[in-house]
Amino acid sequence: MSMDKIRNLNEIKEASFALYPNAVKLQITFEGDKVTVVPTEKYEIDPVALGD
Repeated sequence: MSMDKIRNLNEIKEASFALYPNAVKLQITFEGDKVTVVPTEKYEIDPVALGD
């Protein structure tokens, strides 16, 4: 794979993760004119905020 393709894919990766800042994993599917993004996101909950 050429370095240009690798750079372009890295730009796509960075832009995609910028859209989903809590994502630890993104699945992107291209089907014709449709683009589907399925993020796997991780959130931390403060136990003190949960209360009793």
